[in-house]
Amino acid sequence: MSNSSPSSSFPPNPDSQTATSETNHFAQKTDAPERRIKNLLKRFSLSNDPSLQPWKAALIFGSVCLFAAVLGVVCIVFIPRSASFPSYRMTGDFYNPAAIGFTEVVSFRVNVENPKVLSVDADSNICVAGENKIVFYSRYGHQEREIPIRQNLTAMCTPKSETLFDRKILLAYENQVEVIEPDGKLLQKISDFPEGAWLVDIKTDKNHLYASDCVNKAVYVLDIEGKILQTLAKDKVYSDDKEAFPGFFVPSPYFAMDCDDTGTLWVANPLKHQLTAFSGGTVWEPSKTWGKESLSAPDAFTGCCNPADFAIFRDGRFVTVEKQVQKIKLFLPTGEFITYIANPSHFDPVQHLFEESADHQLTKKETSLWKPTLQVDVLSDDQVVVLDPENRKIFVFTEGLN
Repeated sequence: MSNSSPSSSFPPNPDSQTATSETNHFAQKTDAPERRIKNLLKRFSLSNDPSLQPWKAALIFGSVCLFAAVLGVVCIVFIPRSASFPSYRMTGDFYNPAAIGFTEVVSFRVNVENPKVLSVDADSNICVAGENKIVFYSRYGHQEREIPIRQNLTAMCTPKSETLFDRKILLAYENQVEVIEPDGKLLQKISDFPEGAWLVDIKTDKNHLYASDCVNKAVYVLDIEGKILQTLAKDKVYSDDKEAFPGFFVPSPYFAMDCDDTGTLWVANPLKHQLTAFSGGTVWEPSKTWGKESLSAPDAFTGCCNPADFAIFRDGRFVTVEKQVQKIKLFLPTGEFITYIANPSHFDPVQHLFEESADHQLTKKETSLWKPTLQVDVLSDDQVVVLDPENRKIFVFTEGLN
């Protein structure tokens, strides 16, 4: 006997098939919905029950659908998800210890309220500037000294030896730069900047001072007297045989620069997720660019505008910092990804960062809301120094695993 249904237990009568063909055709049409339900339930072995009626089958099927819908809503609403690093939880690389090629060797808390800026000086002292002072630490975290400064600092540079302003300290305050002695004595003020300028990074090489302006989206090249020699910005033609530079796209006050040992100036183009090199002498021209955007690729930058900060090793390699997701990476001079330097669990997530301008136009009022993200620099032996301003801590990483 068949187990499919009660009606199938009796074999059909061949003599009656012709006479009842029209009746069966009508019954097939009217019974089609019930048969579809039974066929669907048969897949789940529910149609083996001889007492199962069509309305009961529909009730069971509807109950199963309702249960699945409720379960889906519960999963979406109540299962916890990572809000900080979802893309890297999917790839797994960032949280894979084998993908992190550096080890933390020192960490210490800084004696600075609202630390804003990090810089390593010519003697490998770690300099941290905040609201009203600069504190100097050894590479092991011992506080060496401190000097007072005025408020509203926006950038700092401690030039290495054999560079312009050798062993001096340069401080940017919105639209001017002050040059001071290591003991804090004021030597020079530089204020010949365009209207509305807001300086967020300053660097030096052997012959020039560079200042980045996030409001006017420009980098200024100055001599030792503070005279602007050239402005690197949109639509500036650098030579007759080259196209005009498309410009910097800077929707927030993160506009980092650094100089390598060859005298090349590197500037972040944050919204483009790129770093651009400018080679100069008498005229500075963009010579090469690398960088791209991706949500998960290790060799790319993510978010609205990154990298937020970077520094260059003596051998030309780059260490970069990305805001929000707190990623620190090491790249070859040509832009190929090498390794991660630290896991984001080292650092507190920076909340309430500056909200990027929708039309990429900044004002001084907007830049006053600036809150620093991770800052990075390198020591003379290529150890990486990171300032975590939210947690008021310094971390030192060395290349290699434990």
